[in-house]
Amino acid sequence: MPGGLDYTFLTAIRWIRILLEFVADGFVELPAFSGSTIRGALGRALRPELCAQSPECEQDCADPAGCRYYSLFEQRESKGRGIPKPMILTPPMPAELEEVAHGRAVRFPYVETAALPGESVPRIGSHLSWRVESGAAVGIGLTLVGQAAAMAPALIECLGVGGLRPAGGRLRLRRATDGSGRVLFDARLPEAVVHAPLTESFGELVRRGETARRLRVVFLTPAVVHVEGGTCMDPAEIAQRFARLCLVRAMQIHDAFFRADGGRLPWMELPEMGVRLAGSRLFRYVLPRVSFRQDRRMHFDGVVGYLDLEGDLTPAMPFIRAAEVLHFGQKATFGLGRIQCFVQATQS
Repeated sequence: MPGGLDYTFLTAIRWIRILLEFVADGFVELPAFSGSTIRGALGRALRPELCAQSPECEQDCADPAGCRYYSLFEQRESKGRGIPKPMILTPPMPAELEEVAHGRAVRFPYVETAALPGESVPRIGSHLSWRVESGAAVGIGLTLVGQAAAMAPALIECLGVGGLRPAGGRLRLRRATDGSGRVLFDARLPEAVVHAPLTESFGELVRRGETARRLRVVFLTPAVVHVEGGTCMDPAEIAQRFARLCLVRAMQIHDAFFRADGGRLPWMELPEMGVRLAGSRLFRYVLPRVSFRQDRRMHFDGVVGYLDLEGDLTPAMPFIRAAEVLHFGQKATFGLGRIQCFVQATQS
């Protein structure tokens, strides 16, 4: 185990993945990045089913220890420290944004603007909505971690009956599959039983022992990295922190959902890997959000694009691959921090 790292805690992490295939019932209008809107629509749809109180709580949860809705959407702190949410959202991805993340030119409806004074990367954003025509398909992914996986049948059944109602339209659930492609729900077979999805783990990636000396990290959705109270947009600094933050994210997930004693893993540090930034193309994605629950505007600005890293990344690869499932940085429950990583051949 390089540098005294213990990878075995990764094998304790369990999750399920669900792909929800919706169809627009009439015209539906979504923001260019719809993570916040989709999460809000999920909350409104699932609260009657998951809230432990009747009538539902209006503000603060009356039973945070036993409420399924609270554990999925509102869980905030445990013993004075922040904890992650057990639901990770993969919102629908506009093709134009995915192209930008992989390095292609910025094109309509996205607009690139120069970096502001004191910023190291240019900005990108879109003020136009994403128009979903009636009958068009919309795919939404959910990853439920730990005991939250037990909510999957109720979640799918609830969405099968009522669908989703984002602002400006309705999405009707047509089909749901798990990470293996097994069908969990099909609207054409209303009498079918909703099955429990396949449970997945990181056992194989730990056993595989993947090696890497050059890695491209693609930030598909805005990645929010907090450094000393602020949001970091600097490619070089994110490159230096990337592998360690992947390790920290995995440890936080483990401690929040897989430690029965409520304790914490012994602190671990990666060995010196000589990581350097070999290339980058990052943008600051401008993502303002209005929180109706908190009655204030919030900014979820993060980076999209890619980093090319060089160094002995092998000790960190299990944690980096885990971040492809668990996401990277803050606000994964809104769909932020979705990444893909590609091991590249080193230049001789």
